Amino acid sequence: MSREGTDSDETAARRTLQDLDPERCVAWVATSGARPVGLSTVLLRTIAVGYRTFRAGYWCALYVDPRFRQSMLYPLLPRAMHRALKAGGLDFVYANVRIPWLIQAHQRIGLRKLGEMRVLAKPLSPVAMFARHKGLGGAVEAVGRPVDGIAAAYRRLRWAGALAGYRVEELPWDSPRMAQVAALWTRASRGRVGQPWTDELLRRRYGAIGTSYSLVLVNEGRRLVAAAVYRAVRRERLLLGVLMDVVAEDDGEERAGFGAALAAVERQAYGSGCHVVLALDGPGVLPTGALGKAGYLRSPENYVFLIWPCRELGPESPLLDLQRWRYGFGDHDAF
Repeated sequence: MSREGTDSDETAARRTLQDLDPERCVAWVATSGARPVGLSTVLLRTIAVGYRTFRAGYWCALYVDPRFRQSMLYPLLPRAMHRALKAGGLDFVYANVRIPWLIQAHQRIGLRKLGEMRVLAKPLSPVAMFARHKGLGGAVEAVGRPVDGIAAAYRRLRWAGALAGYRVEELPWDSPRMAQVAALWTRASRGRVGQPWTDELLRRRYGAIGTSYSLVLVNEGRRLVAAAVYRAVRRERLLLGVLMDVVAEDDGEERAGFGAALAAVERQAYGSGCHVVLALDGPGVLPTGALGKAGYLRSPENYVFLIWPCRELGPESPLLDLQRWRYGFGDHDAF
């Protein structure tokens, strides 16, 4: 928590580190005397490719006390981690990183870059978002309210069109209908490299105590056609809506279910006071170009996807082709 400049929160730390359950998480700690000064954490995951599964580690929560950054804790911590995971039978370690110097450092110790993913943003209150982001003060935000009002009226019309004929509901994570919802994730994962999302895994990822992820369903009559997960998170002066994942039943050219799910999330995020919705334009989550068609714009941020084989994967391995993955913010640990 000291790196983030926040107060200690044991509940959040336990959630991040999966309660240090050895079936789900492995962590390496560097100490100076009795004081922890470095941490490297891997979340243990199953990655599926068709009927084949791999044991993988998702590398996250890498921290080094600034006062010890010249002491070679990095790369000593990662190398100790890699040796232990290789001996423990993992097939590979992977990470999704946005900090340029850390990307370069990871590559220097042997991680392979598979590609990049752009963060896209859809402003819901464009003037307020700009004023708060730049710290221009409440006066600029107040002057811009008529513009934001016009933008909101236009968006309501777009949302109403995308949701015509559909019924939107929010489902609790402990609902007995989660098995039906998980079937959409199973469908979305076919032919893709990624986590096999079951109802149990979805609950574990999004339904833990202290989390605030919303599961939004789009129904046509009694038929479930799409689902999306999002959350609102505050970053400095902005309230962000973050699209974690979206799945839909339809295969048609219009992809109406995906469009309806995006509209439902945006409408709820706006109702919660969010200034903007963020989405990771990762492979296999949405149809190509769907976010652009929905009005999402390129942001300055992007992530680099890296993989660190613990054994020889072979040049034709689907694990080494980013376009064969299904990967969104739901697979990442930042939100």
